[in-house]
Amino acid sequence: MSTWEPPDLPFWWTAPSQSALVGRKPEFARLEDIWSDVLAGARQLVFIGGDPGVGKSRFVSEAAKALHKSGAAVLVGHCLADYPTAYQPYGEPIRHLLAAADVLLPDGERESLQGRLSTLVSPEVSLAEGPNADREAYELFEALVQVLRTVSQDRPVVLVLEDLHWASNSTTQLLTHLTQHLPEARLLVICTHRAARHDQSDSLVTAMADLYRLPGVNRLDLEAFDTVDVKEYVALECQLPATQAQDMADTLHAQTGGNPFFLRAICRDMRESVEPMTVGATLHVPVTVRDSFEARLAQLDDRDRQVVELAAVLGERFTMPTLVNVSSWSRSSTLQALEQATELGLLEAVAGTTEHRFPHALARQAIVDLVPSVRLAREHAMLAERLAPHSTGTPAEIQQLAYHHYRAQGLVDPAKANEYIVAAARLAAAAFAYEEAATYFRQLAELADNATRRQEFTMRAAEAYNAAGDFESALELSAKVAEQAEDPDIALRAAITYQNCTVKTGQADPRSVSMLSKALGKNESRYDDRTYFGGLASLGTAMAFAGATTESELLLRRAVSQVRELDDGHLLADVLTAALWNSPPPDKESDHLALANEAAELSRKAKDYHLLCFSALFRATLGYTMGQPHEISSATADIELGVERTGHDYYKYWIGCVHYGASFREGKFAEAQSIAADLLRMSAEWKGLSAEGVHGFQTFMIRRETGGLTAVRALMKGTELPEDHWPPALLGLYTELEMRQPCERVLHWMLDSNLDQYRRTSQWGAMLALLTEAALFLADHATLHQIYPMLQEFSGHNLSSGQFVAVFGSADRYLGQLESALGIGDPVARFRVAEEMDSRMNADVHLASTLSALAQHCTSRGDAEYRDLGRKAARRARAIAEPIGQVRVLDVLDRVEMLNARRESPTA
Repeated sequence: MSTWEPPDLPFWWTAPSQSALVGRKPEFARLEDIWSDVLAGARQLVFIGGDPGVGKSRFVSEAAKALHKSGAAVLVGHCLADYPTAYQPYGEPIRHLLAAADVLLPDGERESLQGRLSTLVSPEVSLAEGPNADREAYELFEALVQVLRTVSQDRPVVLVLEDLHWASNSTTQLLTHLTQHLPEARLLVICTHRAARHDQSDSLVTAMADLYRLPGVNRLDLEAFDTVDVKEYVALECQLPATQAQDMADTLHAQTGGNPFFLRAICRDMRESVEPMTVGATLHVPVTVRDSFEARLAQLDDRDRQVVELAAVLGERFTMPTLVNVSSWSRSSTLQALEQATELGLLEAVAGTTEHRFPHALARQAIVDLVPSVRLAREHAMLAERLAPHSTGTPAEIQQLAYHHYRAQGLVDPAKANEYIVAAARLAAAAFAYEEAATYFRQLAELADNATRRQEFTMRAAEAYNAAGDFESALELSAKVAEQAEDPDIALRAAITYQNCTVKTGQADPRSVSMLSKALGKNESRYDDRTYFGGLASLGTAMAFAGATTESELLLRRAVSQVRELDDGHLLADVLTAALWNSPPPDKESDHLALANEAAELSRKAKDYHLLCFSALFRATLGYTMGQPHEISSATADIELGVERTGHDYYKYWIGCVHYGASFREGKFAEAQSIAADLLRMSAEWKGLSAEGVHGFQTFMIRRETGGLTAVRALMKGTELPEDHWPPALLGLYTELEMRQPCERVLHWMLDSNLDQYRRTSQWGAMLALLTEAALFLADHATLHQIYPMLQEFSGHNLSSGQFVAVFGSADRYLGQLESALGIGDPVARFRVAEEMDSRMNADVHLASTLSALAQHCTSRGDAEYRDLGRKAARRARAIAEPIGQVRVLDVLDRVEMLNARRESPTA
């Protein structure tokens, strides 16, 4: 056994600060095949190429760690750009080989070979000149060959030569010699290099061309990350949830080209920034990235550099004629600069066109950041002036001119700047690019010459952010305007927008009521104004969200009455839609549905598709709770129309919830889970709104039906505080996991709380269902008696939570179970009512649950007539539940069968 211990890996390869490793599976698989050849005794050389920062070193470090762990001796050397010396990358590996030679070589060879190897690592060494140069070099090279051959017999050797694009002639000569003279050694040589020709030394280019003709010489080129890899990388580097990383992936990929070096620098900035990274945010170029481009720019003369900088100011993509027209240099000089920049990798020619582009957004931004601010503003002003006469009015040209006029920082005509930016904002809004429109309006606010105009443009930006789903920004800006605006109309619009955003985020905000009340006070003289009544409608909604349902109803009833006298259908639709936010008791749902249908009809006539979507959402929800599937279908069509006409993803989310509810009640659980995942990804794009709670409850509902909650059991301590969760969901989880004591604790905590505060909320139906299930599980008759009158109010209705967040089916099923447990009423009649409701709703999941509950009730009675009825119900329930995998029902049916079997057993 050898007494030589190979060196440890470089500390930077094993440090915890190493960047995340993602992707690269095909490359690792290829390297494994190559390593198999090495172990079989065939020397292998691998050139690993790629762009700067693509992750060559990270890939090699991970491979080397695995090989080191398997027992290979891993020796690492680097080429340096600043002060190259002869045989530079071999120095450190040879020092370790000297130690190996001291142990492994025979006494007669050791001294001679060690002397030659020491010569190779001397800082002053250079190849001798004259007639003996080749022989002396050969002897030096052969010394290394002999030592490597000996060491590789003891154990496989991995020689890593990093950054070989900076290699000198001596380095590549020695590499060629080793490759040619060690064909059967257990040796793997890994060379990393930049793939672009302009980054490579001439000696490397020549050596690679010669070496590729030899057996066992391989090439692996690493590509930049795709969006899937970027998502995984960002999630690991920044410790973000997968959904948030997913939504950043497209933006980061577009702006970095998938370059891991740039990504890591950005992730470092993100981790150190006090402001969290958000989807669509402007990325700041890290210093490390900027330095890499500054080094390339330094290779250009002043004229060529100024042309490249002008190109960066012009845009990420541009045509040669455009650059020539705006350049202060001659045509030939400008084209020559383009050629030089392309060779250096600063620019790329777009094949088949006259266009050039920067490799990725950060490349361009890094160059822009190097331009002094005063000259940068002057160049924007010059571009605004020179491009305007040639504009044909296309959207792209208008946006380009708006950009340059804004960036010119007051060096252009303010009226012209305002004209182009307003035009760009309108184009963006017309194309449903609301976030871009908001950006333009914020620019206009910056350029405004008085407070009123500044607040007006800020208000428009808030409205655009609201439309874009950036509720966080919309709330911030509208609150600011509502507090500062002296103009009563602007103040009221701001307060309305603020409330509109709180509605969409589902969060009650006491400031909404005060903002609206204050703004309405400034507008009292305009009681017949549309904005004024829109404010009243918003105030009514704000009160409803704050729990002041009685006050809200009185206000909205008065507003509806007053607006009807104005004969303004559009305004009436607005006020009626606001009135729908007050969740009605079951006996008032038909009146509520009539209001929703009236609002929908008026919205269609006014072609206000936002209002149509809202009224349709309420109609769909009422259609479910009232057991009217045709209302759900009609409302779904209206929401789809609204999505088509508004382009608003917010409504896509809610129509997704409607589809989720349909898939769930039909027993299409995999489809429902897929929809729920899509909804979570969609909602993550909205700043200021988290739908993780909704997604969690949707997933809970699916898993409890399909038997997927057992994995959660190990995570539940039973001591979870209801204050830290949505108590009904926690109660439901304890019930399903049959955690008796925790279930009892949370149940009574909820009963001791003020349940009345939830009666007029969209969660009340779900709360009653979960309270009933818990009390049935615990056989808590006192609680069942307490719940019974509350549940009776919902007879003939379905129970649900929110807008299809969760659907529980007929309240009469729960009433039947409750009456069965208490021995009161007519449970069978209740189950029959529920069965009819479930069938009408095409709800297999609900129907199977109802039939299994009927079977359970009949089995508990014991007499033959009921047992026969129960068997029939059980057979029907099983026929529904088995194909869809409704484990929850099948478990109930198994218990029913066991009870029947025991009763019919002769020994029973």
